[in-house]
Amino acid sequence: MVATIEANPSVLLDEKKITVAELIILELLLEIDAMDDALGTAWQPIAHASDLSPVDLFAKQPYSELADVLKIWQDAFEWSYYDEVLAGIQISSQRQAQTPTPKIAHSFQAMFCIDERECSIRRHVEQVDAQCETFGTPGFFSVEFFFSPQNAQFYEKLCPAPVTPNYLIKEYNVTRPRPHDVFYTSKTHLALTGYLSAFTFGFWAIVKLVKDLFKPKMAPAISNAFAVMQPNSKLTIENNSLSDTARQWLANWLCGRRNGHPCTRGLAK
Repeated sequence: MVATIEANPSVLLDEKKITVAELIILELLLEIDAMDDALGTAWQPIAHASDLSPVDLFAKQPYSELADVLKIWQDAFEWSYYDEVLAGIQISSQRQAQTPTPKIAHSFQAMFCIDERECSIRRHVEQVDAQCETFGTPGFFSVEFFFSPQNAQFYEKLCPAPVTPNYLIKEYNVTRPRPHDVFYTSKTHLALTGYLSAFTFGFWAIVKLVKDLFKPKMAPAISNAFAVMQPNSKLTIENNSLSDTARQWLANWLCGRRNGHPCTRGLAK
């Protein structure tokens, strides 16, 4: 996770600059602290009892013929599996081409997002109803984008983790206020209000936790796409002008908030 964030900080809603090297240093400091707590000063680093010089883990590795040999062996090992899979797919395709599938009136069709749950769900649905037809498709339908709900503070990344969004889709014309959970108010970030809210919200949070254990129900903090979307809301699908960028949209939105009306500018690429 840290390596991914180091390479692409935009995977976090609140971007932070962290590196794998910093994580390793922090981990080692925590281990040293644990050793000091358990043994005091009656311990020494392993390096003191070894004649080997320490290895720079972050130094660039020089080229060697051994690395090329290992790479060739790794490629050969992987392709031995790929060849078997591709050959099986080819044979199966030839058999299907020789035996045409009769046309069946499907009871229904369903599309599922490609993830670790998709295959098992599709197999179960097709086992329950043999007349249905299911499809697997990327959930973002090959449109990599950030989504910005109206009056939202952060953009939501709606595409797979390795993909960097190129588009920004914004929501506007929302007429019904969205519910908010009082426990997630920004007032808790301040010194005085944070101190007071710890006693007021803290006790109420315990009561609410016990209540939800015996009688769970939907809440604003629960991820529910149907509760967020509204029938009357609209999404921008194209630029309204050359100045219709994400930075300009945010400036207009802040200006609109000061003047008491929302901004409904459009899409930025």
